[in-house]
Amino acid sequence: MTQMVQSHISAFWGPRAQSADESAEVVSVFLSSLAAVDASLDNWRKRASTKIEATKQPAINDPAQLSDLLSSGQNRRDDNGNVITELGYSIGLWNGDASININIGATSQWVPNCVSIALPDPELRPDLYKYDSALTILTLIINAFHPDRAVWTNSVLTKQQTEPDSLTDDGGYILGQLVGHPAGWGTFLADESSVAFDQELLPQSVKVERVNSGALVIVGDEPGSPPIEDVLQIRRAMGYKVP
Repeated sequence: MTQMVQSHISAFWGPRAQSADESAEVVSVFLSSLAAVDASLDNWRKRASTKIEATKQPAINDPAQLSDLLSSGQNRRDDNGNVITELGYSIGLWNGDASININIGATSQWVPNCVSIALPDPELRPDLYKYDSALTILTLIINAFHPDRAVWTNSVLTKQQTEPDSLTDDGGYILGQLVGHPAGWGTFLADESSVAFDQELLPQSVKVERVNSGALVIVGDEPGSPPIEDVLQIRRAMGYKVP
């Protein structure tokens, strides 16, 4: 079996106004659902400058705490300290094994709402990388936040989809960028997304499931080590050129 790579999950959606209390309720239900999947996805705490300080933080376990944390994470203007409401609320959580970053309630066209989870090392928490657990986690994110797109991926897969570095006339170089939406072991696109899967270009090995209001494409049975060629073919099916 191919060695598994530590994975992360990201989901993004456009402008969506939500109050701090409404956002806290969504996040609270989501965290409770995560905890039911595996013990390593429970006991979330506010991040701190060191792990020792973070472990001293109280566990976040109710919407009222989350509402206060979300409100404290609002961006403020440099000149007068007023809250920039269109940027929504931000929160970062950690539990010793994994971390979560959430930006929610933003109405700006330039700052997306998003949630990202950095999962533990698969050698330490292998159960999270089993097919059923991984599919449950990804589905929970889609059902909780109703994103336009979501992906379960890792740094190796992302690098394979990134444009190559290029040289400049003065001898320098420009780092290659990832163009568009990345593909991964699990790739979700909502029906209203500006990008759609070309069903005829999807690899025959994939499974396509309806989740919430969109299509979730799963490739292979190993979330931590999906076949790279199939992942790249999913990118092609999304309309992107593969480097």
